[in-house]
Amino acid sequence: MLKVNIKADSNLSNTFFFTFKPASFFLYYSKEKRVKEQILKISVIYFLDKIKSINLIFYKLK
Repeated sequence: MLKVNIKADSNLSNTFFFTFKPASFFLYYSKEKRVKEQILKISVIYFLDKIKSINLIFYKLK
């Protein structure tokens, strides 16, 4: 199991905790933001079993 901590944009002041498994992924973020933000897409690009980049695409709910 590979675990990576990702910090979101500074204007959102939120920290994402990303756990990557071969067949699935789980994303947890701070409880205060849970209702206000929703993840739309996660792209994981890795090379030789090492993660090169993780892209988070999300929007803030009003």
